Amino acid sequence: MGQYLGMASAVVSGIAGYRANQAKADQLKAEAKQAEIQGRADAIEYKRQSVEVMRRMNAVISANIARSGSRGLNAFASGGVTELINNYNRRYALKDVIALRQNAKMAKGMAQYQAGQYRASANTVMKLAPLQMFATIGMGIHQAQQIGGPDSGNPMTKASQPYGGGLGAYG
Repeated sequence: MGQYLGMASAVVSGIAGYRANQAKADQLKAEAKQAEIQGRADAIEYKRQSVEVMRRMNAVISANIARSGSRGLNAFASGGVTELINNYNRRYALKDVIALRQNAKMAKGMAQYQAGQYRASANTVMKLAPLQMFATIGMGIHQAQQIGGPDSGNPMTKASQPYGGGLGAYG
């Protein structure tokens, strides 16, 4: 009776371990989705920052043109001071925008990489789950058989044979 209870316990333990591995795989898949969402959110933030840089650049250029016009200068003259200052502002704003757009691409790429790592881990967990389940069941059944009873086939529970002396086949 105890042997059957031990075997049943081993099966239940194996199934519980399998379900735990399924839950772990689901958790890893959810983390993969979360990593992708976070990467997209980071990319959007970088793009928002680049739009802000462009907005500020336009405000600075507009202010430069207005100031030069108020001072009696031709704000649209080629090679003038206003144009040189505006070109300088454009060059630095463009560097910032390019850097922010590259950061957005990197944020998306790193999020995809991280999500891929989570998915690979989930797949590995699910590939190993059946093996762990059967190993748990097998070890439990083996232990139950070792505990056994008089008819379990366990040599420890059989009546030992008296020592007849001699060395067996050698004596």
